[in-house]
Amino acid sequence: MISKSAASSSSSLMKKIVILTGASDGLGKGAVKHLLSDYSNPSVHVIMACRSEEKALNAIKDIENELSTIKGSASSENLCKGSMEFMKLDLSDLESVKDFAKKFLEKNLPLHALVCNAGCWSSNERKTTKQGFEMSYGTNHLGHFLLVHLLLDKLKESAPSRVVIVASGLHKRGKIQDLLQDPNFEHVSKFSGNQAYNNSKLANVLFAYGLVRRLTQQASSSNHNLPQCGVSVYALHPGVVSTSLLREAFPSWIKPLTSLLFQTPEYASGCISYHAMDEKQEGVYGMKFYDQWKEKKSLNDTYSEKYQDRLWELTMSQLAPYLN
Repeated sequence: MISKSAASSSSSLMKKIVILTGASDGLGKGAVKHLLSDYSNPSVHVIMACRSEEKALNAIKDIENELSTIKGSASSENLCKGSMEFMKLDLSDLESVKDFAKKFLEKNLPLHALVCNAGCWSSNERKTTKQGFEMSYGTNHLGHFLLVHLLLDKLKESAPSRVVIVASGLHKRGKIQDLLQDPNFEHVSKFSGNQAYNNSKLANVLFAYGLVRRLTQQASSSNHNLPQCGVSVYALHPGVVSTSLLREAFPSWIKPLTSLLFQTPEYASGCISYHAMDEKQEGVYGMKFYDQWKEKKSLNDTYSEKYQDRLWELTMSQLAPYLN
């Protein structure tokens, strides 16, 4: 049986601990299911970091019911070993991110994988986070950047460990100068929700590569026995998936067709769980961008150390009040 508070038990110390943001629906929910059904040696405890407790608990029930109905299967057997737990996290509120990290660290558990999956897409009406940042930038980039920053020492302690940043192929449509000079779209004649999302995904890839460089430097200066202090970092395009986030981006006439035209979350989420937990990805270091399961080249600008550093410095200045 899956316990919603299994992380408090001593048995969870024998499991791989995964934090997965946006785990209550879509790709996140599918990834939780894959983590529990596909990996059992060791089994996995998934902390579902979500805004809505109600949605998360409903997702837990759905996953339990779906996997347990596969009588006698490996999925059913693995389910008995794995576990899930809800923890509240609102990435659009930096105080919530700090509170989440504090409460997780108080559990005194290892952290083997941090999956930055939650995503926000805004319509063509500019909206802001609680701290006043443009919603896509503030949620998709700043919230996840802060979360990784606050949990990075725990990831190092738990090495080998992984950070999986669910970006998008749409990062190639991001505008690097706009991202660096006006990330909050405060100086545009007309706000574009699509462009804000694309820019936030570009920020995800730049962040992943900048983090790889910094971990590499730290490992070298400290004579660490593992590259990147044992923390692998992957940026990932999960495919074009029929999720609520994607459907919101399309005009009303095409929304009923998205389930026919695009991949299902159940299928595409398998690549998220693969990069988070599969032994084939153990010890894979360097600047890595994956199109689902295959490594691909990201936008040329993302390999620029100048752009990586400019975004890093900008982000650190924006997050300064929340870093300690």
